[in-house]
Amino acid sequence: MLCSTYLPLLTLCTISTLKTCTSLNLSIVPFNEAFSPLFSNQNVTPSYDGKYVQIAMNQWSTSGSGFVSRYTYNHGLFTASIKLPNSYSAGVVATFYLQNNELMRDEIDFEFLGHIEGEKWYSLEYGPDHFFLDQLPIRELNNVEGMGGDFPSNPMYVYGTIWDGSNWATHNGQYRVDIQRGPFVTGYSFVINGCRVVQFGSMPSECNVTIPSGILSSAERQQMNWYRFWCMTYSCCNDVDRYPNSLPECGVEGPGMQLVERPTFGASRRFV
Repeated sequence: MLCSTYLPLLTLCTISTLKTCTSLNLSIVPFNEAFSPLFSNQNVTPSYDGKYVQIAMNQWSTSGSGFVSRYTYNHGLFTASIKLPNSYSAGVVATFYLQNNELMRDEIDFEFLGHIEGEKWYSLEYGPDHFFLDQLPIRELNNVEGMGGDFPSNPMYVYGTIWDGSNWATHNGQYRVDIQRGPFVTGYSFVINGCRVVQFGSMPSECNVTIPSGILSSAERQQMNWYRFWCMTYSCCNDVDRYPNSLPECGVEGPGMQLVERPTFGASRRFV
């Protein structure tokens, strides 16, 4: 459910609740047409053409900032090109996620965890149906009986936020946010091709985003297995401190969610 990997400063993250196809509209969505500030509005700054937005956490707004989509989506393809803060960013969490407001809420989430100098950005990715990182499939979770009704099924909003995760984000809370090293700024541009919900429980008649089988091709599955073997360094299925009760997906995704100790060349070893 959760994994971490080295990420460059600029990365492309995709959450797909349908299988990618060439008929999708992949143009950038203007910020003011699709989103509104969520909190700390003064730190949510769209570009002049609306194709890019920056959110910030600084000494005048230590709680961070964020934005949310104007509409909920039943299903679709949601892609964000994200530029992460430079240099020291310990304790900082930058996110791109889908979530609804149900009591038992559904959440599909990318969280990028800050680092100390000399280290690199890491990401936590979790949730269904497909995840792509720089167009590489990294996660698949199907709606099967073993999920016990926990598979996300209600319309969700799209979010982007930056906030203080000092208690856990960097080396399990060992390094905290140093606001004097800010401002910490994250930039986004979005491509959304989703089935927008105008009223709860209904879809507009013009919605033409269909739900295909959602099955990865053989080549995509090989890419995903390669990523998991070589890059996966964390799984919530092995984290009994944070999740003492096993999560539903841990029982249905098989060995792909379990960490494997892989010998590396040289003197060091690490879990992936």
